[in-house]
Amino acid sequence: MAQGARPTGCSRFIFAMLIIIPAAYFVSAYITGDTIDFKHYFNELLGKETTEQVREQPSNEEESDTKYLDKIKNSSSPDEVKSLRSKVMRLERELESKNEELEKLYQELEELKGK
Repeated sequence: MAQGARPTGCSRFIFAMLIIIPAAYFVSAYITGDTIDFKHYFNELLGKETTEQVREQPSNEEESDTKYLDKIKNSSSPDEVKSLRSKVMRLERELESKNEELEKLYQELEELKGK
């Protein structure tokens, strides 16, 4: 009885990569929350231009900032606005002091490197 042709190690590797690479791409897209537009993707591969514009989704940070600003704008309480402004002023002062402290530490580091 004659045996059929056996795949070589290289062909096994190539077939495995044909399955693993697309699977890894889709899993990573799923994990990061990206949306996959197959029509746009395949048209790009074929060199065709798409007439539709792909809508970029804002990042979570931008969404939370927008929601926070809307909340502040809709707030009709002057006391809340005043407290937020005082908090911003306090945080700006803290930032300035931390920057000054950081600058002093950089200077000390440069002095120690020079020795």
